[in-house]
Amino acid sequence: MVDQFVQTHPFDLMSEKLKRRIFKPRYVKVQKEKKASSDMEVVRFSKKYENYGVQATLFVVIDQEDGSVVDVSYIASGPTYLIGALESIVDLSLGNSLGQMANIGAQKIDVEMRDFSHVPAFASEGDAWINFALEMVEGICLQCAKYVEMDPASFVDVPQTPVGEMNLERVKNFSWDKASQEERLSVINKVLKTDVRPYIQMDEGDIEVASLEGEKLTVRYQGACVSCPSSIGGTLSAISNILQKRIFESLEVTVDMESLNL
Repeated sequence: MVDQFVQTHPFDLMSEKLKRRIFKPRYVKVQKEKKASSDMEVVRFSKKYENYGVQATLFVVIDQEDGSVVDVSYIASGPTYLIGALESIVDLSLGNSLGQMANIGAQKIDVEMRDFSHVPAFASEGDAWINFALEMVEGICLQCAKYVEMDPASFVDVPQTPVGEMNLERVKNFSWDKASQEERLSVINKVLKTDVRPYIQMDEGDIEVASLEGEKLTVRYQGACVSCPSSIGGTLSAISNILQKRIFESLEVTVDMESLNL
C-alpha cells in the first residue's frame, strides 16, 4: 500500500522517526463530504507538478462553529520527503485551531520529525517538498478564512530557534580538564541516560560506553541499533553533538565497529 506513494530518497540523511512515518504513514485516506455531519465542512486542496508526476490532495474537516480542525488526511504520489512533510503537518494540525494550522512552517515540520532536538530530520533535498506541502496548507486556509478573523497575508512561518542553536546547556559544576577519569565517565553516562538513550530506545536499541581514552570516547550499540546504517551516520552525529555541547567540545565519539552487524 505504501509503495504507490513513495519514491526513495537517501534514507541515511533522514531521522529514524521520519523513516518510520514514510514506510508506515498514518493519515493516507480520502475524506468524503457526505460523511461529514451538518456542522462540519470538508475542505480539500490539490496540487501537482505534472512534469515530475507528483500530485497530492490535502483534506481537512473543520468544525463550522469554532473553526477547529477535527480531522486531516491526504493522498499523494511523489517523493518520500513529501510524504514525511504531509505526515508532520497532520500531526501538528489535529485538534488545533485553523489559525494554528495556518502558522505551521518549515521549522515546525522538521522539528516534529526529529529524533534529537537539535539535529534536522530532513536533509536539504527535502526543502522543496516541505514548501510544496506548505503551499497545500495555505490553499486550505485561504478557503477557510470565513471561520476565523485572519488575513491571508498572515499565513507565514513563525520564527523558530535556528538549527544548531537549540538549548543544550553545558553540565554545571564540571570541568573536563580538572575531572578524573571516573568523574568524566560518570558525567558521560548521565548525559547518555537523560539526553540520548530515550530516543534510541524508541527504536528498541540502546547504547553504552565501551571505552574512554583521553578525549576519544567509544560507544557500543545494542538491540536494533547494531544493524542500522544510521548508527555510524546521522545517529552518531547527533550523539556527538549532544556530548560535545553538554560536556566537552573536543570530545571525539566513535563506534565500536565489532558491536555492529551491518
